[in-house]
Amino acid sequence: MQNADISRYLVRVLFVLLVAGIAVAPVLGEEQETGIPVSGADEEPDPDVAVPDGEGTAIVMTSTGPIAVEDLVPPYPPGWEPSRSSTVRDGGGLYPATAFDPSSSTLILYPGWNLVSTPLWLADGHDTIAVFDDVDTAGYSFLWYNGSNGDWELIGPQEEFRPLEGIWIYANESYQIPLYFKPVQEQTGATKHLYSGWNIVGFWDVHQACARDMLLSLGGAWATAQGYDPGTQDYEVSMVNGGTGSNSDQRLMFPGKAYWVYMTAEGDLIHSYYRTYSFCAEWVGDYHGNQSTLPSADEEAEGFYDTLDWSSLWTGQFINGNDTAMERHWKDPAFGGVDSDYIDNTHLAFFVGHGWEGGFVFGTEADDYELNYSEARWGNTKTDWIVLGSCSVLNESTREHWEDAFEGLHSICGFDTMGAAHPDMGWYFADLLMNGETIWEAWSAATDRYVVPNDGSLNSAILAADIDGDLSTLDCLDDHIYGYGSSINPPGDPLDFQYETDSCEWEV
Repeated sequence: MQNADISRYLVRVLFVLLVAGIAVAPVLGEEQETGIPVSGADEEPDPDVAVPDGEGTAIVMTSTGPIAVEDLVPPYPPGWEPSRSSTVRDGGGLYPATAFDPSSSTLILYPGWNLVSTPLWLADGHDTIAVFDDVDTAGYSFLWYNGSNGDWELIGPQEEFRPLEGIWIYANESYQIPLYFKPVQEQTGATKHLYSGWNIVGFWDVHQACARDMLLSLGGAWATAQGYDPGTQDYEVSMVNGGTGSNSDQRLMFPGKAYWVYMTAEGDLIHSYYRTYSFCAEWVGDYHGNQSTLPSADEEAEGFYDTLDWSSLWTGQFINGNDTAMERHWKDPAFGGVDSDYIDNTHLAFFVGHGWEGGFVFGTEADDYELNYSEARWGNTKTDWIVLGSCSVLNESTREHWEDAFEGLHSICGFDTMGAAHPDMGWYFADLLMNGETIWEAWSAATDRYVVPNDGSLNSAILAADIDGDLSTLDCLDDHIYGYGSSINPPGDPLDFQYETDSCEWEV
């Protein structure tokens, strides 16, 4: 890249995509939102990197040349191609109709064409296309797209309805189709081979996930993913590998739906049913005279780490203390950090050390002493939850400053006021998580018990991503850690945020 001002984050994204034979340009007009500058008008463009066109459209570089994302349109079922809806033309198509109700394990069909899948393996006797026998298809056949040769194929009622496969179904009216899944002990993973060009992929799992995570095993081989909205009877806005704005790969994909995926090379989409998750911890107790010492910081962090490491589902990746705990481990590469190799390469990160309304503090000047909220972009690699045992880091007057740090992140726990470290708070917090408490319930209970004085004068806090714009629903505020209860995946750019505090008060 010739523009020295372009952040290392963008360079990293473009590098990955170029290796796979594609490049994705950032959407113009998003510099203020993302903090990533675009090329200056007086600079020569790199001939190997696609650039935005004059309208700010994202460009995908394919083997046949650059194509605007809006022009990379998947096929429609044979003999039927609707006009592009005003919703899509006006930049909508971001919030599709619901295709699956997890509370009743019901697949929802809308009048017209539907592109559907099963999120898990179906029970014997309920695992064929015959589950749709009662659907009035108005004479249309069930269709499957063969990505190896680009042919449409008819499928009969006795053919298997498998995870990761997408089926086109025409319904003459609305239907709710009950799905009967295999028992948990009989569920296994699923694999689907994808070919260069267009493929249809069924969504895996009963909980939503962003495109980046759903398609993770494909690496840089996928270029775009595009859903179909049965409510508007047209395609949704594309999600682009490494894209930003409305084309972000941190937009959500949903159970019960299937998606067109454009591949620049062959690859295997792999999903396992049983997964393990990773976590890390860092702590600072010795500030070399620059701050007061925290004599219990090590015990709190190590207690958390050692307790959660007992879980068969969770694996500790690293724990660093004092001068080995570094600001760069928490700072995004766009600002000179390496968090994608450290805390953002785990699902949960825990920190104990001093903090203030603008961030938290380290004991070494190897990088900076302080991580400021403006330097954090969490979740754009892996992290889902951050817990900061730091004073005032989520102060009510400044907590909104952390909102830009949410790029796939579910929530941040910390303190609204002064806080405290305690040798027993870490293990107790982890134990509550493994006993099925939500992250917020566990953090507020642990701080209630061990923050001194626990007379209600100090407050713990949480800042959580809101999913639907309705602050009356709990969304990520109700998350459990994986394997111990439900959680919900937010988009990379949440619609809103929920903030709560808890008075640290222990009642015997």
